Amino acid sequence: MAIKNKTVFMLIDAFRYDYLDRGLTPFLDSQKIKGQYTKKIIPGHGFCERAEMFGGKKPSESGFFTAIDLSKEENIYSRYSWVLNILNFINNIFNSKLINKIIRRLIWEVVNKTKHPMHPYRIPLNMLKYFSLTEDYIDMRKKNALGFESIFDYLNDKNLKYFYDSCTSLSLAQNGNDQDRLNLALKNANDDSSIYFVYIGSADAIAHKYGTTSKEINNTIQTIDSQMKDFVKDFSKINPDTKYIFLGDHGMIDIDTIVNAQEIIDDIMAKHQLKIELDYNIFLDSTLIRVWIKDKLNKEKIKKDFLLNSELTSNGIFLTQKLASDLKIPYDVHSADVMWWANPGVLISPDFFHTKNEVKKAMHGYLNTHKDSHGFCIVSGKNIDSSSVESEELTDIFSKLKDIE
Repeated sequence: MAIKNKTVFMLIDAFRYDYLDRGLTPFLDSQKIKGQYTKKIIPGHGFCERAEMFGGKKPSESGFFTAIDLSKEENIYSRYSWVLNILNFINNIFNSKLINKIIRRLIWEVVNKTKHPMHPYRIPLNMLKYFSLTEDYIDMRKKNALGFESIFDYLNDKNLKYFYDSCTSLSLAQNGNDQDRLNLALKNANDDSSIYFVYIGSADAIAHKYGTTSKEINNTIQTIDSQMKDFVKDFSKINPDTKYIFLGDHGMIDIDTIVNAQEIIDDIMAKHQLKIELDYNIFLDSTLIRVWIKDKLNKEKIKKDFLLNSELTSNGIFLTQKLASDLKIPYDVHSADVMWWANPGVLISPDFFHTKNEVKKAMHGYLNTHKDSHGFCIVSGKNIDSSSVESEELTDIFSKLKDIE
């Protein structure tokens, strides 16, 4: 049975708020005039946007800060640590991009079929056993997956069906490109789903590669606007009373400085004659350095060397327990001994997601106080009154999703 009043949630990844000010989005401009327009959506500090918008919890409330963290529960890679050590040895001997790509592809084919899959990304193979996904460790659609009510729990409790095949997470494969996912949602527009989740990823990918002022991102902005127009036209023919939520979940900041964190870590650890895995572990995000020090005797000396490193002190901040508390960032016994967060515009390269030859032109994952970190939101539809507010938090999206007629 078809549902009369449907909602379509368009998650437009990294669509910065001021992309709407470039004269490139006539359709979205018309929707922000007709509907409820939030000029700036402010994400929480951290890297777990889905827990914010699908659960309404800030990082300090959810406990989710980074997308990948030190494993606290079962890690699929720990079962195959000896195999990964051998593969890492082979990888290092041949030092071949092709071999590395094949190995990681094969690993993903295996773990993708397990209960808690995590892509190997560029994480050193011998270190995969130490890390797990956080907010995506359990499929968010499962009951109480986050440890608090999610939009999926809410819908299930009300016996409302939803369509998620056009959306994504770090533990799920993407269903084709943006247009493929839009077409998939349209193909199912006549079913009995109350809400459709659709992921649009091109703004994120293109801004990373070319920057936020490039002709490529401007072309992408225009393409997305055109796709939104065509989709709404076609979906509304089938379901004329549909409500549409267009969300840019966060922004993007152009890169002006590169920090080779791996070299800095190697130099400090060599000074103390420490070895990776045996004496310490690390994780390198694009904007965050984390170091877990196992050498308890020299831990404070090692931490001091990081705190006194001029390249780090001039290009970012160290997250102490007090600062984490002030910023409402989760901090517990599992937190790294050294956490360094890059200033806006500073990029860690290489990291555990990209090689040094894959340097990005723009990045997100900085403190949310920088305006270029902000997204936008428009809620439009047949029965939506026109209104405008300057800003809301990403967690406010949860209540918008729950507002199903």
